[in-house]
Amino acid sequence: MATQAALNAVRKSLAIIKDVRDSIKYAESVVKEEQVSVLGRMAEDEDILTNGVKFVSKGGESLAGYVQQNNPSEYWDQAGLIEWLRENGEWNNCSTRMFDQAKFESAVQQGVIPAKKINKFRLMGTPPAPFIRFGKPKEESL
Repeated sequence: MATQAALNAVRKSLAIIKDVRDSIKYAESVVKEEQVSVLGRMAEDEDILTNGVKFVSKGGESLAGYVQQNNPSEYWDQAGLIEWLRENGEWNNCSTRMFDQAKFESAVQQGVIPAKKINKFRLMGTPPAPFIRFGKPKEESL
């Protein structure tokens, strides 16, 4: 059976974990709200050219904030693509019983399968949300 001191130590650790988790949740919500606000201002008014906005962090470091918008992911409509490959005699260039994406992409890169003919099977995912990226300021940073 656990001693009272051991239980108290566990209770103290549990309280610390709970407090830190609550702090993290609060900090994440503040970051999300501030980021949405500043993204709109930077993209529409302040930093149209995306050169970044200079600031000094609490630690005294000179930084710049940049709006970062990553490209959506690309993927293939495999059902339609596989049907097209079979109908056009290209299936053997892209498979070993199953569709092999590496073989397929290699065949496209080598020109065995014309890229123009299969572009209709290329799909775009949902663009990721923009976010603020921090880095060294540029000369043209505001």
